[in-house]
Amino acid sequence: MLLDLIKEDLKIAMKAKDTLTVSTLRMVTSAIKNIEINNRISDGSSPVNESQIIQLISKMIKQRKESADIFRTSERLDLEKKENETAKETVTSEGENNNDQISVFDMQSDKNTSSI
Repeated sequence: MLLDLIKEDLKIAMKAKDTLTVSTLRMVTSAIKNIEINNRISDGSSPVNESQIIQLISKMIKQRKESADIFRTSERLDLEKKENETAKETVTSEGENNNDQISVFDMQSDKNTSSI
């Protein structure tokens, strides 16, 4: 499952001491946990599926891009750079065939036609 791959990437990033990747993946896992909690409250105990995770990541990228635009217009280039770096962070997962790389930007471009 995608969540397991994200957690594995988080462990790898922690060992590599890649702070940007660690903070981004922690933010993603936290948001996934929030969805799980909301699902338990609303309709029992339905787990988060991969399409929900992809939608969540797309939504998070959109938020980061909007924040970067706001920072650019208010001439806060340092914060704009941070938001852009976080948005560019990719979630790389290795599936059964080792060629299964999922780029967050690819997910965003695939979901541009649907409303988030």
